[in-house]
Amino acid sequence: MRGCDSGHKIFALTSAPRDTEHLIFLDADCKTFATVSHESLQECCANPGQAGSYLGRPWSRHSETGFTSYRINSAGSDFLDEMRPVLYVRGISQSADTA
Repeated sequence: MRGCDSGHKIFALTSAPRDTEHLIFLDADCKTFATVSHESLQECCANPGQAGSYLGRPWSRHSETGFTSYRINSAGSDFLDEMRPVLYVRGISQSADTA
């Protein structure tokens, strides 16, 4: 994950209300080519027992984080809480390094 991009995403995700089964992040520049049904989201989202899911790119150096979902159970909530300071601080330091 690139720190600066992920820092902004994790801040938005951890600030969102958690009174839902799944928390989904979708980049503003994502485009769907068909109607997104509840069933299709269930296929993409984290299953019970998982903290989250993303669209992996095994052929690329960087993960695709334009669509991520987190199951708001103890595992997903704990993961988001633990990643917020890590990615936020990394994002700030990487932004400073490139300035």
